[in-house]
Amino acid sequence: MSEYYCKIIREARQNVGPPEWIEPVARMLESVAMRLRWFSLSLALLPVVALAVKPVQDTTKTVWNGVYTDAQAAQGRGPYEESCSRCHAADLSGAVGNSLKGDVFIRDWGGKTVGALYERIKTTMPRGAPRSLSDGAYLNIVAYILQANGFPPDPMAELKADLLQSIRVESKEGPGYVPNGALVDAVGCLTQNSTRSGFSQMPRTLVECRRREHQTRRLSARQLQKKRAKASCVSSTSSRRPMLSRGTRSTQKDS
Repeated sequence: MSEYYCKIIREARQNVGPPEWIEPVARMLESVAMRLRWFSLSLALLPVVALAVKPVQDTTKTVWNGVYTDAQAAQGRGPYEESCSRCHAADLSGAVGNSLKGDVFIRDWGGKTVGALYERIKTTMPRGAPRSLSDGAYLNIVAYILQANGFPPDPMAELKADLLQSIRVESKEGPGYVPNGALVDAVGCLTQNSTRSGFSQMPRTLVECRRREHQTRRLSARQLQKKRAKASCVSSTSSRRPMLSRGTRSTQKDS
């Protein structure tokens, strides 16, 4: 179609000559032809783009999919007993520190990633000497903890640092309600209100948080104005009452 418009322009310029109206029409037709060329090129590239774009798949695994090897867990036992057992006990049942197995482990780490567990251990343990072990030693300790909790190994799935954030910790029954005492990450803020608990529901966004904070301030300002107005009314009323002395009151009683 663009070639058809170009042919019309050429014939018009050759046969009709250069009157005043032919140049604006020619430029308009050239613009239309250029747009049609780009449109046809876009249609030609559309199937290629559709083949190149692949649907995003959820690559999140759980600790029940086999994310470490027995060899890694065996290598992590030694560093754990040397650096961690004095606080968390040799059987991971907990002493000074929390238990790292069983229901307590699921309570503390259920719903979080293995990457979060790895970062916590690496940045805080051993006590008094964080980051004192190698990255491989910390990975092996995590594998040992997973083995102690009964999560299945996989001889072909070695635990690697770049995969930790895609592995989620959860119980065998799957994700459920957050138990009492569980460690959670709170994103947002709590705002005060007049309910019995003293706090309202957590806003989902920072904008909503700021909006609620502004509403709370306006409400507090209105309440303060009402209290001041009430106090001024009470003071003005008390100033208008006649002040009687004791002698006057006794005279009124005698009469």
